[in-house]
Amino acid sequence: MSSFITDAYTVKILKTSYAITEGTTFTIPCSASSAASAATAATATSFSWERTIDGRTLPIRIDGAHFSGVTTGSPSLNIIQAFITDSGTYTCVASNSAGTARTSTQLPVSERQTIIPPVYVQSNTTHTLTRPADDKATKLTLTEPGGIPYVTGTTVEAGLSGSVKPWLSSSHTGGSYTLTFAKFLPSDMGIYTTEVDGIVDTQIAIVQG
Repeated sequence: MSSFITDAYTVKILKTSYAITEGTTFTIPCSASSAASAATAATATSFSWERTIDGRTLPIRIDGAHFSGVTTGSPSLNIIQAFITDSGTYTCVASNSAGTARTSTQLPVSERQTIIPPVYVQSNTTHTLTRPADDKATKLTLTEPGGIPYVTGTTVEAGLSGSVKPWLSSSHTGGSYTLTFAKFLPSDMGIYTTEVDGIVDTQIAIVQG
């Protein structure tokens, strides 16, 4: 997509949309070209970026920590370790004495999903599922294979059936959340899903013996 300040000056983002995963460091390329003399092009233009989400447009502050780049010589925007909340419409803005031009692209940021190798558990033995998590995590849920929430934070869900709940306990120590089964049964085998602050992990528990 291109936009013009004058017939001689163009600012452009190559694609109308990009897609990345949270945690990724990504550069949205923006380029500018001019048919004017090099001296005029170099001194006449400044660049900035805006992001629009839910109809609200705000300028992006280039802080060097989460957003970097954006110089006269290289107007591209670097997003450092993207968050889900970085999704939106990004607009490269070029200005000179002739006016202002904008060119935009869509950038959805999707959740990162990590597959943890399966664990093998002896039937009718005690087993603990462990999920590393920062002590500052604000949300954790653990869901059993049938989609029923087992744990929210470190609290075993009150709505679990009487045949399940007595066998479960949960804790948070040493930077990890744990769910312990007093007896891990063949019916407990399957894929367990944990979510910590929007980051989803899965763990496969397989009963043997």
